[in-house]
Amino acid sequence: MRLIQQPVVSAKFLSGLIINAILFALVACGQAVKPSQTSPNQVKYAERNQATDTSVKQSTIKQSVDDLLAVYASKSLAEFKDNLSPSMVGYAGLIDDVAQSNAALNQVRWQLSDTTIATNATAGVLTTKWQKRYLRATTSQAELREGTTSFTFDYANTLNQKNKVQSNHGQLTGLSGDNPFSAN
Repeated sequence: MRLIQQPVVSAKFLSGLIINAILFALVACGQAVKPSQTSPNQVKYAERNQATDTSVKQSTIKQSVDDLLAVYASKSLAEFKDNLSPSMVGYAGLIDDVAQSNAALNQVRWQLSDTTIATNATAGVLTTKWQKRYLRATTSQAELREGTTSFTFDYANTLNQKNKVQSNHGQLTGLSGDNPFSAN
């Protein structure tokens, strides 16, 4: 008799999916403009400002991911921690994964594709397919890992009083999908 094993889904993965679903719902709700309450000129101005704000927020999220991957590749654990929110679910596990990766991998190079970004007033989610090329430290053998990950960033601490992004950096508050930072 052959037993069929059911896949086990970790709590960390599920919490990441739930966070991403909530953020996408908030983004969808926050994008609505009610034309009946504004003049046509106000609507055009609001749409132009919203498009500009969205563009700035999207570039902030993209820059945050690029910075995080560059810091990971440079093997600076202290700088990597600076890019994380201490309240992030799985914070300690992620730090452990990065520390193990620093010891096991050399010459890490990233390639991102099929990237989508969703933002709301204080957070954003970047979902991307990635390839990580590296040399295994013990054997110097080249390896390749691939996966898809959603990075959730909070940039509330980078907003000024008028809710405009004043910095090109956010803090990672959630990670779901494949873990790009593990050594396996």
